[in-house]
Amino acid sequence: MARLRVFPPDAAVVDWLIERQQRYVVGRGEQADCRVADKRVSREHLALDLDSLPWRVMDLGSKNGTRLDGRPVDSANLPDQCWISVGGVPARFERLDPARADRLRREQHHKHQVSQRMLARLSPDLAHDHLLDTTLNDFLALAECPRGGLFLRTEDKARRLVRARTLGENEGSQSVIDQVLMTGMAQVHGDVRREQAMAERESIVAGSIHALICVPLNVGDSTLGALYADSREPGKQFTALDLELMQRLARQAAFALALVRMREEILAMHQSLPRSLQEAEADVQLMHILERSSRGPDH
Repeated sequence: MARLRVFPPDAAVVDWLIERQQRYVVGRGEQADCRVADKRVSREHLALDLDSLPWRVMDLGSKNGTRLDGRPVDSANLPDQCWISVGGVPARFERLDPARADRLRREQHHKHQVSQRMLARLSPDLAHDHLLDTTLNDFLALAECPRGGLFLRTEDKARRLVRARTLGENEGSQSVIDQVLMTGMAQVHGDVRREQAMAERESIVAGSIHALICVPLNVGDSTLGALYADSREPGKQFTALDLELMQRLARQAAFALALVRMREEILAMHQSLPRSLQEAEADVQLMHILERSSRGPDH
């Protein structure tokens, strides 16, 4: 077995376990075995030939070329561990012994199981405050981050921090949070110090942030809010699996929050209903009195 870890900028790490000995295509196209969504990567960029020994990497006529440990290659033997540049996007290739491969598979399976239990907890039957607490706690557990917050949009489209763990009102990357609320699309940044546009932002420098993730709370076409987490741990990365599980949790939480809001609105209407009926009854009685008065004492 082997593992290929691709590190595209401004995106989650593509963590790909290769379990069978055959030929695999890495590229941007939909038919690629390992897809890398970066414009520098060709649709079919390179092939990993693991069908026989020695294992090889072969460039497939890509526009931006393939490099193996810094050297441009058309075709070359794959060492047990190496860095591959896929058109400028760095990737780490390593051969796995059976024990480590099994451990990685079990870790991924465990993440799925934990995620399923979290989804089952996010029920609209929870009280509103309990739902907010559970959502943020579970999100930070999946992110494996000590710091984060849950933001909700107000009626005037402003953001409001409603739950936080070691995160102040104006801490974290405010521009990322605002963009997620505006676009309804997740953002992932790993090793932000290497991303010039991110590294120069005041919130990144002041907070000593090394990695961050922010996912929207979407219901249909509406964005109710966002979940945010960041890490000061050097080398922290979020994988595509992490992002997928956190987005599932965010969708379930948004659905539950929307139902809780609807239930509270219906309850408020119900509680105001008796008074409305009394006022309506009083209006009818008043109309009868005025009608009798207009007819005079003989009537």
